[in-house]
Amino acid sequence: MDTLRKKAEELMKTKKIPFDKMSNEEMVKLLEELQINKIELQLQNEELRACRLEPEIANNKFFNFFDFSPIGFLLLDDKGIILDLNLKAAELFQRRKDSTINRPIITILDTLGISVFHEKFEFVQKGRKIDNFELLLNNLHPEVYIELNISPYKTDTYLVAVTDVTAKVNTLEQLLRNEKKYRFLTEKIIDVLWVMDCDSEKFTYVSPSVENLRGFTAEEVMNGTILDAFTKLSLEKFENNLKRRLSCFTHASDMDIVFTDELEQPKKNGDTVWTELICHFRINPENDKTEIIGVSRDITNRKQTERELKKLKTAVEQCPVTIAITDTNGTLEYVNPAFTKITGYTPEEAIGNNPRVLKSEKTPPEIFKHLWETITNGNVWQGEFINKRKDGRLFHEEAVISPVFDEYGNIINYIAIKNDISVRKQQEDTISMNNERLRHLLELAQMKETDIFTILDKALSIAQILTKSKFGFIHHYDYKNKLLILNSWSNEVMKDCKTIEKKTIYELDKTGWWGETIRQKKPIIINNYSIDSPFKKGVPEGHIPLKRFLSIPVFDENEIIAVIAVANKEEDYDDLDIMQLNLLAESVWSISRQKEDEKKIRRYAEELKEANSTKDKFFSIIAHDLKNPFNIIMGFSEMLVNNYDKYDDAKRKNFLKNIYQTTQNTYKLLENLLEWSRVQRGVMPFNPKELFFDQMMQECFSLFEEQAKAKEIEISSFLDSPISAHADPSMIKTIFRNLLSNAIKFTPRGGTIKLFSVSSNDEIEFTIADSGIGMSLATQENLFRIDTNTSQPGTEDEQGTGLGLLLCKEFIEKHEGKIWVDSEEGKGSAFKFTLPLGGR
Repeated sequence: MDTLRKKAEELMKTKKIPFDKMSNEEMVKLLEELQINKIELQLQNEELRACRLEPEIANNKFFNFFDFSPIGFLLLDDKGIILDLNLKAAELFQRRKDSTINRPIITILDTLGISVFHEKFEFVQKGRKIDNFELLLNNLHPEVYIELNISPYKTDTYLVAVTDVTAKVNTLEQLLRNEKKYRFLTEKIIDVLWVMDCDSEKFTYVSPSVENLRGFTAEEVMNGTILDAFTKLSLEKFENNLKRRLSCFTHASDMDIVFTDELEQPKKNGDTVWTELICHFRINPENDKTEIIGVSRDITNRKQTERELKKLKTAVEQCPVTIAITDTNGTLEYVNPAFTKITGYTPEEAIGNNPRVLKSEKTPPEIFKHLWETITNGNVWQGEFINKRKDGRLFHEEAVISPVFDEYGNIINYIAIKNDISVRKQQEDTISMNNERLRHLLELAQMKETDIFTILDKALSIAQILTKSKFGFIHHYDYKNKLLILNSWSNEVMKDCKTIEKKTIYELDKTGWWGETIRQKKPIIINNYSIDSPFKKGVPEGHIPLKRFLSIPVFDENEIIAVIAVANKEEDYDDLDIMQLNLLAESVWSISRQKEDEKKIRRYAEELKEANSTKDKFFSIIAHDLKNPFNIIMGFSEMLVNNYDKYDDAKRKNFLKNIYQTTQNTYKLLENLLEWSRVQRGVMPFNPKELFFDQMMQECFSLFEEQAKAKEIEISSFLDSPISAHADPSMIKTIFRNLLSNAIKFTPRGGTIKLFSVSSNDEIEFTIADSGIGMSLATQENLFRIDTNTSQPGTEDEQGTGLGLLLCKEFIEKHEGKIWVDSEEGKGSAFKFTLPLGGR
């Protein structure tokens, strides 16, 4: 009833007719309207009761829905007049509710939005469905945007839902502004921005700046894959990094995986460009795929600079001269490897220290003062130092020291380039000494006709002068008996030393330092004779005191033949002293060898005369023995050529067999001839070593196995086991090869050959015995002589020259052994030879 009463009052207010002045008809009509409203309210209440789950809550929602809805609502008539609005709408409009009702909605809209509203409102009135639309409210600061949803409510009444979309519009506008900025940046920025799908390895976005970097348009790059984006080596590197990092990346991962790489990319013109890639993994929220957002920056110039720096660094580190960098206080900040090589100080020891660690106190202080005055004034200093290595040895350095300036002209470092000139200084210091040595050597060379002892005395005097020594001596060395023979001693020492006897003989094993040069086969320097050493054997009573000592061995080919020694120099002996003595020794022994050479020349003349005689006889034999086999070969081959078709296979085979045997014999002859020639010319190498005969004999037997089998000859060995000797393997094989070949040649089919050996204390005796045809005593006497021909055919007409036995004799005598034969005609022969067990 209260509702009806209120409704009636509102109707009365609307009609603006006092209740007491209404006619009966108007009263009836009013009652009907109230009744209709009552029925409508009852129906609404029924609907509400049917819908609500909790009556009281639903009832409150129903009554409070319009006014207290979080969404603004308006009721408009068909003219767009605001009939009602809720609190949210009034709040959005920033107007009072009562002052807004009954006003056209367009009064609260921005001018530009009025036409839009009319258009949309007209569509709704015509029954057309429209989408939500946005409008700007009038004269509000800051601006407020609303979204309107218009729907028919009752006849000529429309319900309008109003939502504040200011934040949304502002966000969109900001996004648009950001997008413009982004597009501007991506178009203008030098770096290339890109996005790559990890599954397809295709680029889904590339900024336009890629064209400046590589010459390709963004579309061209996106149409390709990473196969086109990198050079071969860089592609392999990138894919390996990609796989490794993708294995750590999952959809659930919270890790922000970013990695950088430096890769080479191809350009459209065929060149390449180096780029630094900064890659960031992420999950694309639109398709849930893994992708990389990356930036590529041109670092070609930087890479070229790095290469140049690397070249420069390599040049500095490979440079043979010292390069050092210090700060302005002189503290070392860098040294190259040559610094360590020359000074002995490692980089760890040097860096952080001052170059003063190299000072030797030999360089005058004035030089250092001038150095610092020069470089601190920004100038380059050049000069020389006498510095000290880590091990205490002195060395000379030639230095160039330059200041390094920053961009403002301030000195920030000093660079020193220093060259070790110790060798040059040493050479300069020894020029006068070399001249002195040459003068003395000239005098020595003019003493060629003087006896050897006078030459040695003069040589010793020169040695003392060149090395600035107080005294010295020269010993001859008998290397076979290990004896030292004193040949020359300083005259000054002879006065003071009471223990000296000229030509006194010393056993090497009983000598001390002065025999050590022979034992070690090298020069010996002792600059502090007072130190303890196992090589010191003491000196006899009355011997002059020793302070410093230098001795050198004198070689003749590979054997030491003498020792030159000097002692008691005021300063330490060094390599220069060794060089002077070596040069002196070469000259002295050159004179000695010249005398020996004169004797040898006379002896060689006699030997040459004998050799020429032997050669004539030798070539007479060779010419005859070579001519016969060639006649045989030519004869058989001519018969085969002319009568090949006339001969049967057996005859042809026989001819070929004869040709083969003759050729084989000729080859053996030439082989022996070659070895004989080497022996006669003295170029046959002689390399004795420990030789075991068991294995070597097996090798020799295998060479003649087929030949012996062809004649059904049995070869057996009865060697002492094991047998070894110091001998030349090549020569020994030649000996056994020739003796076995002869034994087979002169042994009839079905015969035997036996090899024996007998060892004694100092030698081995070998015997090769056959059951062959034997030989006469006269043949035995001439068997090993070149001036007689004792060769005869074998049991199956095998040919020979006798040269093989001559080789056997030469080779056995080379080993200081001997060879002979025991034989009897018709009963076989036994060739015997000996070899020393230890070699001599």
